[in-house]
Amino acid sequence: MSEWHVSISGERYGPISTPQLQGWISEGRVTGKDIVWREGMADWQPISDIAELAAAVGSPAPPMPGQVGQASPAAWRPHRGGTVLALGILAIPFACFLVFGILAWTMGKKDLAAMDAGQMDPMGRGITQAGKICGIVGVCVGIGYAAIFAVQMVWMASMMAAMSGG
Repeated sequence: MSEWHVSISGERYGPISTPQLQGWISEGRVTGKDIVWREGMADWQPISDIAELAAAVGSPAPPMPGQVGQASPAAWRPHRGGTVLALGILAIPFACFLVFGILAWTMGKKDLAAMDAGQMDPMGRGITQAGKICGIVGVCVGIGYAAIFAVQMVWMASMMAAMSGG
């Protein structure tokens, strides 16, 4: 059995198995309007037009007791990918301000988790990931600068002590 490729709001996923796709349908991650394709199909088709998937679209499973369901796209918080990316980019040349890198890193991590949980608009995933990575690089560069500065200070102190005869 061939695996499915899914297009959700223009972003493609896959290949995924039929049971996994049916799980996504029951979780509300995909709807009957989202389109799918697999080997042997002439073109992409809405899930509601595929017999083996249409049944899952019609009856979403209720959430388990105590389980928080994913929010619908209308309830998603807007992504902050641009902010995370800007902070991440600023963290690299201005590594002495570690706060930019730390903010980009932590905001990126939280926002990606919210996207994975279906609470935040996933369209900003790419720039959020890029901002998080830039933040990590900025923090590492900042720590490197601090280490070099500390070594220089120790070296200067030992040279001054040697010149003063001490």
